[in-house]
Amino acid sequence: MFFRFFILWAILQNVRSTKVKLSTGTIEGRTLTASYSPLGNQTGIVFFGVPYVEPPVGNLRFRKPRPPKPWDGVLEAKEYKAACMSDQKKTYKNGVGGPVSEDCLYANVFTNQYCLEHKNCSVMLTIHGGRFVIESASAYDPEIIINNFVGQGRNIVVVTFNYRLGLFGLGMLNGDNQDTNFGLYGLCVNFGSFFRKRNSFKLN
Repeated sequence: MFFRFFILWAILQNVRSTKVKLSTGTIEGRTLTASYSPLGNQTGIVFFGVPYVEPPVGNLRFRKPRPPKPWDGVLEAKEYKAACMSDQKKTYKNGVGGPVSEDCLYANVFTNQYCLEHKNCSVMLTIHGGRFVIESASAYDPEIIINNFVGQGRNIVVVTFNYRLGLFGLGMLNGDNQDTNFGLYGLCVNFGSFFRKRNSFKLN
């Protein structure tokens, strides 16, 4: 009886530990344990698909990003969002491709229980390559990040994020007096957004 109660308590503690309250609302991530290495695997806590701006669709297409709108309830942040518009096979590098969408401006946070409980974790912001036309943070293997950077007991947090590519990020379709370089501008917005939210993840 005690053992079953202990297991239930441990599960509830783990569920609570994956919820974080941001200025825009509460998100819930999940615990993820890597499974590919025969030399031992690490466990981390991941928050996938955290919105850092409004989706750049409709009237916001080809415009500089706007702050995200608050949401009610708990936003599940347990799976990657789609990559930004690009060549699917080249972006996912798997010969098959994967989901792409204009609604793609989301960040992913890889952390662990230590960093959620303490305030001494460094943050590594990762910008994917691809010459501004392909690739995506949504194509990263999360298990590799966990095993190499944010496994249990390590004092580092990794943040990856998508930004608009190609015509949707660098196009100049609104005239000389309108927004330009909105893809690059989105990078700056993401840096500022996470800097403001770092205390929500209990980071220095």
